[in-house]
Amino acid sequence: VIHAAGRIKDVYCSIKKLDKTTCEKQFRAKVYGLTVLEKLLEGRKLDFCILMSSLSTVLGGLGLAAYASANSFMDAYVHRHNDQLHQSSLVDHTHWTCANWDAWRHQTADKTSGFTLKRKAPDEMGIKPAEGSAAFENILTLGKINQIVISVSELQPRIDKWIKFEPTRV
Repeated sequence: VIHAAGRIKDVYCSIKKLDKTTCEKQFRAKVYGLTVLEKLLEGRKLDFCILMSSLSTVLGGLGLAAYASANSFMDAYVHRHNDQLHQSSLVDHTHWTCANWDAWRHQTADKTSGFTLKRKAPDEMGIKPAEGSAAFENILTLGKINQIVISVSELQPRIDKWIKFEPTRV
């Protein structure tokens, strides 16, 4: 099972404008969908269950409070799910993994000109489709892990810049 539900439209919202409706839009697919999914899968043995989360749970992001919160819930949910499996010694239940993905590079068709536009993640970064496919295949081989972070560049300098607010050296 792959849980990749989410809302990309209107993902950015300043804290000042953040309201219950905006949060509900982000939580609907990720949080509420996840609780329904767990009920539907209860007692079933699966080959794997991977939840697609976001690197925003690690790095945060300006205007991403609701989005990062919904993804953080998913991360915590996986840990709780797996802890309960471990405590109950249920061998026939599936261990879940949460994958925290960096931004993706996308190609979309421009409806006005008919050309394909390349939309790139900030700072010319982003996971290319082939890289994402290879990363996903690798995740499937890792076994029982709760969480994995997929970043297109070294993570520590990004944490230093966005979390610790350390100046970047050129």
